[in-house]
Amino acid sequence: SIITHHMKKNFILFIVSLLILCNCKNERKNISNYNEIEVIQILPETADKYINLSNFADSIEIIQLNKGSKELIGIVQRIIIRDKYIYLIDKTLKQILLFDKEGNYVTKLSKYGDGPECYSFLGPVFIDSLESYIDIIDMRANKILRYSNPTFELIKSNPFPDISFNSCVRTQDSIYYIATQQHENIINGKNTNTEFVIYTTDGFINDFFDKRIDAKKNNYSAATESILENCDNKSFYYSSMFTNTIYSIDSISLEPLYYIDFGNCRMPEDLGTQDIKKQINYIHQMKETAAFPIMTLNNKQYTFITYFY
Repeated sequence: SIITHHMKKNFILFIVSLLILCNCKNERKNISNYNEIEVIQILPETADKYINLSNFADSIEIIQLNKGSKELIGIVQRIIIRDKYIYLIDKTLKQILLFDKEGNYVTKLSKYGDGPECYSFLGPVFIDSLESYIDIIDMRANKILRYSNPTFELIKSNPFPDISFNSCVRTQDSIYYIATQQHENIINGKNTNTEFVIYTTDGFINDFFDKRIDAKKNNYSAATESILENCDNKSFYYSSMFTNTIYSIDSISLEPLYYIDFGNCRMPEDLGTQDIKKQINYIHQMKETAAFPIMTLNNKQYTFITYFY
């Protein structure tokens, strides 16, 4: 569903030239203003299946990445745009490729392995505003590695908590917003299936939607990216799994912003507190049910929301 204003914007489409590799009841902690939340009604059964791009874009700029290069690229996990470079995160080959603004290949950070300056898991990637370094969370080694950019020398390595999550973003003040969703973790000394945590280098300082579920070693994530960083004004948003609520992240608290009303298509409100296996079975069998709304863009012109149906 797209909520549009009258202004149009330029859209950039990236085309990546590839040499393909193949293997042939919730706790509302520090949450306020529920009475002021804006309700967005979405009726999936009557929604338009298609919309013309020209309805909200007046131009498209195409940048062909890796043109003329023989660099191997696997599955593209994410593209990060900065002033100097375009960064492509390659999930398959566990590398970060740099391109200039014309799409030409420049260099790559490829240090996957077991050596002293290597990362054993290419987790979330952070690039500072001056593009002087790249941070990588190594979730297997429980550390965060900092490499100089673009020479990729290891600058330092710091510990990072042993935590299972599906997405993580970081502020300029080094506050980490982590979506743990239905994963079981130990947060502040307690076993919990809490859905969202806030972490600094001093430790966990807040967690939200705390619950204890008999997981029986089962876990899942409804979406790979449920935290949105708005680069225009450095704001952050979290899309909660089961409350159909999108929150604005205010430093170390959550403020409800939108409630997504799916009408008769919504899933049971208590599903998130049931046995994990029951949740997974329900999701596999659900029909004509709308679930897991995720805000993927929010600025002065548009709000984009995606969801399963």
